[in-house]
Order: sequence, then C-alpha cells, then structure tokens
Amino acid sequence: MFHQYFFPVILIGYSSAYNSPSCPEWPDVDTWTDLSNGLSSSASLHGPMDVTVASYNEACLVGSSTNPLEIMEEGNGICQQTHSCLYEFCDPWNGYGFDLPAYIAEVKTVDDVIASLKFANEHDIQVSIKTTGHSFQGSNSAKDSLMIWMRHYEKDDEITKNYSDSCGNEVDVVIGINGGELWDEVIEAIGPDYHAVTGMCQSVSATGGWLQGSGLSLSSREYGIGIDQVVDYTVVLPSGEVVTADACTNPDLFWALRGGGGGTFGIVVNTHYKLHPRTDVVGLIWTITNLDYAKENHPDAYAKNIEQWVDFWVEVSPTLDTRWSGYFGPNGFYPFVFSGSLEDAKSTFLDKFDAWYENVLDKSEWISDVWGNPAKPGDSVTTHGSWKSFMDMFPYFDINTSEAIASQSHRLMPHDTVVQKPKEVKKLLADVILMDGLGPWNYFLGGKMNDVPEDATAVHPAMRNAIWHLHTSNQKSGQMVREFIPNTVTGVCFNHHNQWEPDWRNACWGDNHHRLSILKEKFDPDHRFNCWHCIGYIGEEVNLRSDGETLEKSGQKICPCSERKKTKKGKKATKTKEVSRRKL
Repeated sequence: MFHQYFFPVILIGYSSAYNSPSCPEWPDVDTWTDLSNGLSSSASLHGPMDVTVASYNEACLVGSSTNPLEIMEEGNGICQQTHSCLYEFCDPWNGYGFDLPAYIAEVKTVDDVIASLKFANEHDIQVSIKTTGHSFQGSNSAKDSLMIWMRHYEKDDEITKNYSDSCGNEVDVVIGINGGELWDEVIEAIGPDYHAVTGMCQSVSATGGWLQGSGLSLSSREYGIGIDQVVDYTVVLPSGEVVTADACTNPDLFWALRGGGGGTFGIVVNTHYKLHPRTDVVGLIWTITNLDYAKENHPDAYAKNIEQWVDFWVEVSPTLDTRWSGYFGPNGFYPFVFSGSLEDAKSTFLDKFDAWYENVLDKSEWISDVWGNPAKPGDSVTTHGSWKSFMDMFPYFDINTSEAIASQSHRLMPHDTVVQKPKEVKKLLADVILMDGLGPWNYFLGGKMNDVPEDATAVHPAMRNAIWHLHTSNQKSGQMVREFIPNTVTGVCFNHHNQWEPDWRNACWGDNHHRLSILKEKFDPDHRFNCWHCIGYIGEEVNLRSDGETLEKSGQKICPCSERKKTKKGKKATKTKEVSRRKL
C-alpha cells in the first residue's frame, strides 16, 4: 500500500527568481562571447535563440518532422521530439508562451560542462539539460535558460572486464557510456558478444533521461531495468564539481540518479553499465487481425475476441517465465521477446499460446473475412543469435515522436491486483480496449526487476511490484485506469507519465519523493536546475482536474530578475550581436 502525500514547496536558501534577457543583470553579448571562447574548440554556443513558431518550424519540422534522428540534430538543440513542448506545459492551445532556452551550449567535453555551469552560477541563469529531446513533459527545456546540449558530447564505448567500483565490488563486464550517446551507438559498440538492457527506441539517449528515470527495456524481466545495471556515474554537480557516485562514494547521489529523473541533481557525463553474456533471442509479433475493420463490420465477434484475448493474458502473465519480456497491446504482442533458445521459448509459452489459438480463440466470421485466419503464434517468430541482431531488426528510427501526447497516460498495474482481482482487471482491460483506449506499447514487467528491494533505488516503489505498464491513448481511458488503481495503490513510470498528470509528485515517486526532495536541496541548493515535473520544481503548473479532462493552473510564477544578483556589477543586456555560429 502506498501513501498519498501533500508535498509543500520548501525553499531552502533558494532565490525566488532567475535572471532573464529582460533583466539589467543579464550578460551582454561580450560576456556571452567570453563563455563561447572559453569552450573547447569543437564546442559551440548558440544564441540568442530568436524563437517564433515560424523559425521553430523551419528548423525542426524537417523531412516528415517525425523522424527522431533528424529532429535531434536540427535547430542547434532547440527541437523537441514532441513538438507541442515548444510551449510551456507542452500545451499549444491555451495561450502559453514558448518554453525554449535563450542560449544553448553544445558541449563536447567535461570542461565545457563545467564552464557552462560556472557561467550560469555567476549570472544566476536557470539551466536546462537535453540530449535528444524525448521528454514527454518537456522537462529538458526551460524558458530563458542556458541549455546544456549533450547530444555531441565525446563518446566512450570502452568495454572493461573485471571492473571494480569504489567499494571493491567486481563486475564481470561493463561498458562505459558517455553523456549524449544513443542506444543505437552503444549497441553498435557492444556488437553481438554481449546482451545489454537497452531502450527499444534506439534514438533514445543511453545515460540521460531514459536511464535516470528508470530504463524500461524489452529484457527487464530477466535482467532488471536500466538503473539496476549501473555500477557508477561520473557527475558534474550544479556547482561545477566533478564527482563519482556509486554504492560507496556519494551513495545518496547514486540512489537519487537511479530513478529520480534526469535534469535535476547533476549532469551525468559517464556511466559504467553492466553487460550480460550473449544469449539467443526469440522475437514474436502477433495480432488477431484488423481491429478497425472488425469493430465496424462485425462488432459482436470483435468484442468476443477481445474478451478472449484479455482472459488469456490476465491468466497467463502472472506466472510466465522471466525470460519473456516485451510489449502487449489490445490484440496481441508488438513485439514479445524471449532471451534464450527457440526450444525453451516453445516450452515456456509458445506451445501454450498455440493451444489457446487452436482451441479457444474464435476464428470464425470476421477474421477470415478480413485477412484469412491469422498465423498461428508459433509460426510468427523470428530467431536471432544476439541482442544486436534482434535490435537491428527493430531500429524504430521512423517512429512518430512528434505527435502531442496530451491524451496519453501510463500507469503501473500491481501484480497482486491482477492475481487477486482477475475478474475486475479483465473487465477494465476489455472496457478500455473496446473504447479504443489501450495503446499498443504496454510493457510486461515483473520477474527479476521485482527482486530489487523497493527502497534500493529512487523509482516509485510500485515499480518493484508491477506486472504491467499500461499505456492508455485517450483521457477518458486514462482516468478509468487512474481511478481503478489510484496513487494510494500504485503510481507511474516517470519516463512515460502524462504531462498533465494530477498530483504528479506523488504519482511519480510515492514514498521516495520526500528523500529525493532533501537530496535536491543538498546537491542543488540554488535550484540551478529547475525543470517542470522534476524533483524540486518551483513555478506555475498545469494539471488535469479530477474529471481527467479539464486543465487547471496552479502554483506561483517565478518573478523575473534575481534579487541575489542585484548587488553585483553587471553589464546591460543587448541583443544586437549574435554569438551562435548558426542562429536559429
């Protein structure tokens, strides 16, 4: 059982404002040029970013405007994967302003990161941190901030055997991953020799927000989530100090960075990450058939098949072998993954799945009317000799990342709820599916990721008791799930929650939020990092009301211009020159 807390905003030694371009203490162009000249020769300082809708569209709506690899490279770092996050609160409909930085430091080395942070501290400028822009809440950007853009940071990719942390604990094999690296790049460096717990979208950063928010993977049930693979971090604190964080050195920071979310406590510039022995991989993509056609032309048969699918999944998932992981959707798997041999895949699940298909699933009427009978599940598998081979089959580079995700919600379904209330859970799933409310990418969780104690990492404790990560695709279905398993029972995965999630602090971290808030004040007492939906956020908010559909505004807007800086001499701001080597 999880508790529902009221989280007051506590300001400890924190100024009530940052400097912005309208403030007299905002650095002039010559001062910004000094920062630019102090960066390494390959780094760049871009700005001032003269943002309009037209300029954003010109820079960021490249090609189809949905390819994440293209989006992340354009606009000198200003482009958001979810284009609605161009605006505050990712809300383009209610007249909010742009939520984009004033300057962007395209850093390449740790000295570039240090120099950028020291500059922000000296001039009291808010800092935002971004690698690829995949934050669904727009937490990687902030109005009038200095953005530290990690995408082109130097690479590591060194594989080390018998690696020891500062405790003397030895790990068989690790890979070094620097800030800014994509999973595509890391998987290529690992090659076919090892198995790694990776993100599904290879365009996601490997050691940034994906990892620090939890790191859900298609092999988490066998190996744990991403944060369970971290041996140590190298972190640049807001002060500019570079520290190691592992189980024995800065253990509280190590704890916070494993689930507390990115962009909050420091800038991770390197991670040593566990690798596992190579294993065969079996992939399964299987769906009943064309749901849209079936629903329109054969509604009764459609509803019956959905109920049969839900019955099967609710019954089989709680006891499935931990080597099975992946996604399930409203009528099948997209994909489902087994870490092991085809023979073991058959004996642990595929044979049972085939038997259900042959003996239970009603294949009459509309199924044959649309496509002919769907393939037997066991005939729909692919086999691979390594994790890299499997991931090469699913690059997902062209997945549409640009659509506004305001209608999407994600929630953790407790294992015990499915086991103890199967009838109610079946009805919930069927109702959500029949109203077109269940998305295609619902993580199958549990297994060995639930062997980790609830308090060992900073993710919501519900993550260590969950069996599914439900992805609802409209506000009505999201509210249905939220009411069925509220914050007193479970929570959300930080990396995937609705950007307007009500009571988001409690939903994202539950009982861990209090400790994370204390650590925020320890490592970032000036709130140099202040991102929306992050630990320690201060400022205005937009949340869903209890009806799950209407937005309401709360919180207090941070006044411009820092009181703390007014005692220092500074030059007046001017915008007549351009620092950027390539202005937006």
